[in-house]
Amino acid sequence: EYSPESFSGTEMDNAVAICDRVIEELGSTAENPVILNLPNTVEMCTPNTYADQIEYFIRHLKHREAAIISVHPHNGVATAAAVYVLDFMDEASTITLEEMEMSYDTNVYALDKDGNLLAKGWARRNLFEYKRDLCRPRWRLKEWDFHQFSDGRYKVLINFFNITVATSAAASIRDIQTGELVAFKCINTLFTRNRFLPPEIGDRTNKLTYENKDIKMVYDTNIEEGYRHVTFESVLDGKPLVFDFTEDIPEGHENITIVTPFKKHPNQFFLTTKQNCMPAEGTVTFGDKKFVFTKDNTFGVMDWGRGVWPHNCQWYWGNASTYLYDKDGNRHTFGFEITWLIGDDSNATETCLFYDGKAHKIGRVDVKEFPGKKGWTKPWEFVSEDGRFNLTLTPFYDDASGFIIKKLAGTKCHQAHGYYNGTVTLDDGTVLEIKDMYGFCEYVVNAW
Repeated sequence: EYSPESFSGTEMDNAVAICDRVIEELGSTAENPVILNLPNTVEMCTPNTYADQIEYFIRHLKHREAAIISVHPHNGVATAAAVYVLDFMDEASTITLEEMEMSYDTNVYALDKDGNLLAKGWARRNLFEYKRDLCRPRWRLKEWDFHQFSDGRYKVLINFFNITVATSAAASIRDIQTGELVAFKCINTLFTRNRFLPPEIGDRTNKLTYENKDIKMVYDTNIEEGYRHVTFESVLDGKPLVFDFTEDIPEGHENITIVTPFKKHPNQFFLTTKQNCMPAEGTVTFGDKKFVFTKDNTFGVMDWGRGVWPHNCQWYWGNASTYLYDKDGNRHTFGFEITWLIGDDSNATETCLFYDGKAHKIGRVDVKEFPGKKGWTKPWEFVSEDGRFNLTLTPFYDDASGFIIKKLAGTKCHQAHGYYNGTVTLDDGTVLEIKDMYGFCEYVVNAW
């Protein structure tokens, strides 16, 4: 594959000449063609101009039979318009569409006044203006702030959710090498529609405090200062139970935020921000036991979600963060977020790589075989439509939980923790080799 990076800002005759020379140098043929990826760099052209450039390029390329033409817009709306024009100009049979996802780079409203979804797509931070009072029906609204910290030995969860009719706050620490649940505390409160409301955005400066006679939980996010402080204080079995963690959020740190619709239901949606690759430090104190976590090997991940869902749904969710070292010994943060099977992903997929705080969007991801078929702790082999996510998860622990009552109500989850191995490819074609990277992937069936 070859991509003239400033294609849409280059004189077309020059672009044609360069690409013809590349084809000759590679020795590409009709039987073994090269992919020519022609970007509309930073969307500097309107769709009709970009389409004209593509048409000119195709008609003047000397070695046309030895090339597959891949169009690469940077904006979903422009993609749709450009492809519409291309369909008539070149019959589209010679065009391979590399990117058809709807992406946003400015703030948009998520819902209209009737609760119908306005925005469908993804962004590198939360640009979707969400208002819970617009959600319909309100009693089906689910909101949660989920935080996980792990050093590969212990998994710490500090969670808050509000489902209109009830609120729950919980914290736990589990030894994922042995499966031992060291401590778990959960407080549920009924009839909380307008009480303990979480922030309407998760990756900007905000503060959530939940407190009653049994617990005190605080999420304090300060983007300007570059941190998030998460605490949970309670008593369990007559002993103090205290969680205290701080994670780094460097300036310009990107995440993946996505709005996913559900077919045939304009008022149903899943809005989520997944923010990972955040070095974290903290402690868990339970009675006379103290567990210490350092930034050398501990990362935090935030799963911030809001939505009105169908009663029955299912999903896969995989996530991991680590440090990678280049050939010169320089340290880089790397991680990924993969979620699929929930909702209609025709507008965008919740799949992304992160390298040094920057998001590298990838295509659909799936498992080669349903993990439950051969055993949840057997290797999970992943496949991706663009060939950029080639990893296998070898689990050492299945954190199985939940149940469903006669297929009517409940949640059942298998969350496999283990080590990822394989390769991934960044936007610029750089291939990263992944060796024994701790992470997890879960499969959930939901009925509530």
